[in-house]
Amino acid sequence: MSEVEARIDQLRDAADRMRQSSRRIADSVQASADALDSMVALGAGTAELQQQYLAFRARMTEWAGTLENFSDKLTDAANDISGAREGSVLPFYVNMHLRRRRTRAYMPERTERAAPVVAPVLERRLTPDGYVSQRNHTLYEQWSQRKADLATEQSELAVLMETRDLRAADLAALKNRMHSQDPDTDVNTLPYVMARENDLALIDEQIAAAQNRVDVMQARVDGLEARLLRVAPGNTADAELLAGLEFTESPAWLSENTFDCVQHVVGKFHVPPVLAVDAHLWDDMARQYAHYGVTVGEVPLEGSVLLLDTGHSWADPVNGHVAYVEQVIDGEVWITDNYHPDEPVKLSDLTAETSGENVRYLYFPWHTVG
Repeated sequence: MSEVEARIDQLRDAADRMRQSSRRIADSVQASADALDSMVALGAGTAELQQQYLAFRARMTEWAGTLENFSDKLTDAANDISGAREGSVLPFYVNMHLRRRRTRAYMPERTERAAPVVAPVLERRLTPDGYVSQRNHTLYEQWSQRKADLATEQSELAVLMETRDLRAADLAALKNRMHSQDPDTDVNTLPYVMARENDLALIDEQIAAAQNRVDVMQARVDGLEARLLRVAPGNTADAELLAGLEFTESPAWLSENTFDCVQHVVGKFHVPPVLAVDAHLWDDMARQYAHYGVTVGEVPLEGSVLLLDTGHSWADPVNGHVAYVEQVIDGEVWITDNYHPDEPVKLSDLTAETSGENVRYLYFPWHTVG
């Protein structure tokens, strides 16, 4: 083995060691990020500190990718030098002026690819300085962790896409050098070029797999986000007021001065007295007293209040009807009311009119479960 060949082997060995180091660094960065992300998701530190961490975290993620890209460059350099010695590639210093005048025969491949999907940013009402009830805090933590995992996966996908573009550009440059030496040569049939093409195909497979993981994780984040948004208070809600209603009961005098279905619901959790009027007016009162953050929807949720309007076939034609949603199991709504105060019953066993313009659900942000 000549001294040049020995040096080439040393260069390849150094590139391999650097590549292994970059992967160990990537694992260490990921482990640190996972721990810190969990702390940030729980609201640790000031807002300024959290912003500084997020900016620094993005730089940490780039370190390992930069090292791995550099190790690839070292390997490519070793291969180019080896190829030049074997006569398959012109030495860098030969006919430089000639190559500058030639038309480039190959351009870096630029495949149209969609940029990594960025996780949507929620409104302040779902951030630690907003309001999320204790009953939904676990759901919020799950959403925060899944969102952090998604961001990590998106970063890894971006590194793969950048690596792919760099290698495609390097391959195009290699083809140009070969074409400069012999314009009639079909460089695509050369073993070394074919090996590089195979490398690109492998990276394409990795990109496709990473994109699939991103899509799956994005769907999970979106699903958790939708659940949180259903029980999030309206934008004009008083977060401090809502927090004070958690784990408390309705005033005793309210229960003593209400009747039938309203009295039953008032006894289940803290209902503000201004809302506890005739059943069919509950949604109107919720809109009028918006600082309580109560919202109205069509999806049944545990801890929500079912409102049947006066036109409903099972409701009182003058006052309507309200019931408390105990559970939702496989799409079946189980309720209690003044007629069934102790054992939950399926709404579908009471009426066939389980949806439509006369059926609504009220979500109380301090009590309803997302």
